[in-house]
Amino acid sequence: MAADMAVELKSDGVTCVSLWPGLVRTQLIMKKLDNEDFAQSPLGKNLPNAESIEYSGKAVVALVADPEKWRVSGRILTTVDLGDKYGFTDVDGRRPLSLRSASFVLRNLVGYDRLAEWLPNWIKVPGWMLAAWYSTL
Repeated sequence: MAADMAVELKSDGVTCVSLWPGLVRTQLIMKKLDNEDFAQSPLGKNLPNAESIEYSGKAVVALVADPEKWRVSGRILTTVDLGDKYGFTDVDGRRPLSLRSASFVLRNLVGYDRLAEWLPNWIKVPGWMLAAWYSTL
C-alpha cells in the first residue's frame, strides 16, 4: 500500500512510507512480565531491549527533517534502521533491538543461541526474507 500511495502522491510532493516499529514496551506488554511463563518466553526475555513508545515518534521526526526523504518514498522502513541511519537513540539513551539483526533472528526464530552470540548486531537479514518467513507462519 505504501508503494501505491507513493506513486499516486508523488506529483503532489508527498513522501509515503510504511513504518515498522520493532518490539515496543507498551504498558500492557510490560504488565505481562508479572507472569513467570511470559517472562521466560522469547518475547519476555527480549522486552528489556525493546523500544519505548516514543521511539517511533523520533523516527518520524528524523525522517521528516531529511531533505532527501523522497528517496525512500514507497518503502517499508523499520524504526531501528532509521535510528541507525539518523543517529538517534531511545529516550533512555539505548539503541533498541533490531528484528532484522541476524543474531536476533537466529536466537528467537531458529533457536541457535550460541551462534547468535558471535554475530554483531549490524549484520541484518534482508527485509524480503523476514517478510517471506513471517508470511509462512
